[in-house]
Amino acid sequence: MKVLPLILSISFCLIGCSQRRPIETKLAMAQNAIANDPYSVFLILDSLSPYELETRGDSAFYNLYYVEALHRIGLYTENDSMIRISEKYFEDTDDKKNLILAYLHHGITYLDFDNEQEAVLYLKKAESLALKEKDKNILREIYTNLSTANMVAGINEFALKYAQKAIEISKQSNNMNHYGRDLNFLATIYYHIGKTDSFQHYVMQCIPLMDKTDAKAEILNNLGRFLLENNRKKEALSCLKKAEKTKYLPETSMLLGDLYETEGKEALAVRYWYDALGSKTYTTNIHCYQKLIKYFRSQGNTKTLIDLIDRLNVTYEHKSDVDATQLTKFQSDYDEEINHQQNRHKMIFLLGTIGVLAFLILLFILVHKKRIRKYHHLIEKINTQYISDLRTYRNMKAELSQLQSERQQNQLLITEKVKEIAHLQEKLSEYQDDRQKPDQWNMEENLMDAEIVIHLHSLASRGKEAARPDWQELRQVLHRIHPVFFTNLLSKGNLNDKEMNVCMLIRLRFIPSEISVLTDSSPQSITNIRVRLLNKMFHQTGGARQFDELIRSL
Repeated sequence: MKVLPLILSISFCLIGCSQRRPIETKLAMAQNAIANDPYSVFLILDSLSPYELETRGDSAFYNLYYVEALHRIGLYTENDSMIRISEKYFEDTDDKKNLILAYLHHGITYLDFDNEQEAVLYLKKAESLALKEKDKNILREIYTNLSTANMVAGINEFALKYAQKAIEISKQSNNMNHYGRDLNFLATIYYHIGKTDSFQHYVMQCIPLMDKTDAKAEILNNLGRFLLENNRKKEALSCLKKAEKTKYLPETSMLLGDLYETEGKEALAVRYWYDALGSKTYTTNIHCYQKLIKYFRSQGNTKTLIDLIDRLNVTYEHKSDVDATQLTKFQSDYDEEINHQQNRHKMIFLLGTIGVLAFLILLFILVHKKRIRKYHHLIEKINTQYISDLRTYRNMKAELSQLQSERQQNQLLITEKVKEIAHLQEKLSEYQDDRQKPDQWNMEENLMDAEIVIHLHSLASRGKEAARPDWQELRQVLHRIHPVFFTNLLSKGNLNDKEMNVCMLIRLRFIPSEISVLTDSSPQSITNIRVRLLNKMFHQTGGARQFDELIRSL
């Protein structure tokens, strides 16, 4: 089934890369084949001659893909020279995406050499870059290898921490293949650190995922280990045999050897122990060498015994001494530095956000103030125009009265004045909510022409609030000229000063914008007072205009 995806990826690559050099096309083919069919990568890369690697970049990508494909199939290089060439090139060209891969596989290379100290150094470099690039898929692989390095070094706390981080990424991506593999690896860690209950718990969680992941053999291997340790040999043998058929695992061969040893099938056990040698896991090799040495010592086979002891010593010598305390401190310091950098970036982002918000708030305040000024200017303009029209109206009325009182014979002039007065009445009615003309205002001339009324109109036109003496004088004038209104008003309930002032201004035909200025209130507040007083004074519900009509009828 893997052949079809490979053919498709190669076909797309050939179409998209028709303008590339031939080596670039083959390198792109190798890159696309790594995930699905790493074995084909060697066929592609081996088809290239050294002369075709014309540039440093060609060699860097060639080496990276070669080493990555080796690690995908469980093999490793004899030294780190290939991956080091790739790493240096990607550092020089600041190619962070491929530099992360180079650091990752440099770390895996050192893991293969049983050098956990150097492995962790390169894996932490890869983690630092991957966190900045927010590449979660490669972060998961980094965490898995960091967990392995710490498990081998005996740093159990870090081994568990990184394994759980890998599981979290798998869960978030909803990748059941990775999730099953990572969950099984966590179970393996718990086994190696001696926490059998947790080992059993996670092995049982892996069973439903067995057919959803390519780690089926590894899950069967751990299940067989669990059954074997619980002396359920028949079930353990069944699981381990299924694992053996699914995929070659040195650990499965080691467990089968141990199982056959308990059944007295020593020859079969020896074959499986030999089969497990060469494992990438240090403890597996040591265990199998010790079992074989014990067996051949009991058989008196000195030649084979000496050979196995020499090979065991080489394995011991090959194992690098790891200072667990130093390695723990190194990782803690590295994590602290990464957290410090992340917090610094967050702080810079937060300060930038606060700065933007402060600017927007300031801009809003300035725009709002400008709109308020514009609004006040408009109110003052309307009030000034109203006063001007009102004064003109009064002058026209005075002139008409004068003409009529003197009984002038110039009827034409009188007619013109009448027309002008009618026009001004129409104009003044437009300021009123009920659109009534001055002749319909039900208000005495001497009240309209009172000095305090004119004074209040003047204050409104200049945007100034009326003072307390102004209100007192207005009450006196109303009480003197229109005592019936004042009596009716007082009979409607206990009104506060502001409510009384609003009622007087409405009766005197002050428009809402004037009332707003004189009482130092917003237009909406004046509207709300009128609606509330309608209910309070007249026990009715309705709008502000209805209230105005009732007040003017008093």
